[in-house]
Amino acid sequence: MQDELAHHVELRIQELIDRGVDPAEARRAAERRVESRRVAAALTRIGRQRNESWERRDWLEGFRQDITFALCQCRTKPAFTLAAVLTLVKAKNLRNYEQ
Repeated sequence: MQDELAHHVELRIQELIDRGVDPAEARRAAERRVESRRVAAALTRIGRQRNESWERRDWLEGFRQDITFALCQCRTKPAFTLAAVLTLVKAKNLRNYEQ
């Protein structure tokens, strides 16, 4: 990777020299351009990591809200909760019996 960047710097320096720019100034300009691209790449990587972190946090918050809502519904409708739990237990027992 470093070799490739160095090659691009050298190409840019030669391009600037061909345009009539002083060699020392051409080197500084080419290195500034590469450094600004490195900074941009680092900022992009940091932004992507931050977005992934936010997405994870949002997913966990939604999951927590779903669990809270489900528990509230179980408390307000105990007959339905009992029927659902008994159905799940029976299905689990039937599945174990078949194996």
